[in-house]
Amino acid sequence: MKKISNYQVTINYETEIIEIDDLNFFVDMISLRSKKTICIIDRNLSVLYPVTSKKVHVLEVESGESIKTMESVRPLIQSFLDHQIDRSSTMIVIGGGALTDAIGFIASIYLRGIRMIVVPSTLLSMVDAAIGGKNGLNFAQAKNQLGTIYQPETIAIFPKFLETLPEVEWTSGFAEIIKYGLIADSDLCLELLDFDLAKIQNDPTKMMTWMTKCIQIKSRIVQQDPTDKALRKTLNFGHTIGHVLESSYNIPHGHAVGLGMIVAGYISEREFQIDNTIVPLMIRLLNQFQIPTQIDWNYAAIANGIRKDKKRANEIIDFVLLNKIGEAVIKQLTLTQIEEYLHIAKTEQWIS
Repeated sequence: MKKISNYQVTINYETEIIEIDDLNFFVDMISLRSKKTICIIDRNLSVLYPVTSKKVHVLEVESGESIKTMESVRPLIQSFLDHQIDRSSTMIVIGGGALTDAIGFIASIYLRGIRMIVVPSTLLSMVDAAIGGKNGLNFAQAKNQLGTIYQPETIAIFPKFLETLPEVEWTSGFAEIIKYGLIADSDLCLELLDFDLAKIQNDPTKMMTWMTKCIQIKSRIVQQDPTDKALRKTLNFGHTIGHVLESSYNIPHGHAVGLGMIVAGYISEREFQIDNTIVPLMIRLLNQFQIPTQIDWNYAAIANGIRKDKKRANEIIDFVLLNKIGEAVIKQLTLTQIEEYLHIAKTEQWIS
């Protein structure tokens, strides 16, 4: 074997995360940066917050998990071609995590990548899904089997969206907020204990403080590990089981993650022989923010789903556990070990 050459690519790129107070003014300002701007917005959201700018082409689309398929993104790509969107254009996506996932995927592959601005509309997408450049499509009834990592130029947080957010979206988003406290900030967990959903909905200042804290935690982790090789994997706490529950039971992402965190908490106690106060604290927090902590347990469906996990390498999955509140660790578990824990979960009724 003879070496021909080698090269190293260094990418200097920064994603800006900002808070905005006027959606249409922001869209107008973005449109000044390029000759052509297209704005893709959730059709239901557009009724409440119409984009009125005359400087952009607005494309209203149905959102939800159904958009995260190859069949659903094909007409969107065709629409970009029809409107002559080129590499000098800017794409603005306004919507929840499913829509930003799908459009982020398109933006990364269309003409090998075009400029993208993200305006997340749900609590979950504001604190988690829209940050970090991960995007993906579902395939073969499994979550995010197709995807890329492609960073947006700007992520704009528009807190006014929370004023019309459905209750289920509040609860789903809080599962991720609780996750951040459990994996990286024990003080956040303590703060959460003093609130419930109704109380925080009437305290927008505290809500923005918590959102900012979560955004900063994820930004710090992504900056240290942009391609998900080590530290960033800790953000998957609760997601290995959660993604299977989400697909199998068709429940909201945050609710599935909450249940997955409980399972991961019990496994943490057994793997690290830590005290048994972690799971009760977790359940208390989930209950305070109206996140389900029980579900009918279908062992066969869950075990089968685990085998489709995209993080699987041969018979090993990097499973995120807790060493203590505020400190996550990555533990390599075999599929056999995980299936044994699933049996225990069913027998001991961890979440059923």
